[in-house]
Amino acid sequence: MTEEEIKALNEEVVKLRQEKTDLAGEIAARDNRVAEMEQAVNTRDSEMAVLKQNLTELKAQFGGLSEEFSKAIAGYRTLALAANPDIPVELITGDNIGAIDTAVANARSLIGKVKEQLEKAQGQVKVPPGAPQRTPPDLSGLSPREKINLGITKGSKL
Repeated sequence: MTEEEIKALNEEVVKLRQEKTDLAGEIAARDNRVAEMEQAVNTRDSEMAVLKQNLTELKAQFGGLSEEFSKAIAGYRTLALAANPDIPVELITGDNIGAIDTAVANARSLIGKVKEQLEKAQGQVKVPPGAPQRTPPDLSGLSPREKINLGITKGSKL
């Protein structure tokens, strides 16, 4: 082997060692990046576990609050019925306070209209004050014999 070949081989060895060092650095950097990503994934997994636990707790709280809300709405409806005894129970409906208030307002409007129409109808019917005058019975539909019999029976009572 000649010196030039040896020198070329040495240069190639140096170059290969440099590439090896560079590749080792890249591998180390990638390993660091993978470790960072694994740590981030573990952190996210921990955060997700905490969030899932919080979600479960919130769902349980929501279920309880939903039940309490339903009871409060039922209580409000009961109070609305007690405050408005002239409104039929069937007219006060709703699953929230606004709907119950609207139902009460609509029922009051309906009752007002009905009262107004009843007063109007009552105003149209006129009954004279006092008792009606006594009139003799109408005998025009009786036969002569019935008229005679009626006269005999009335005469005997006098």
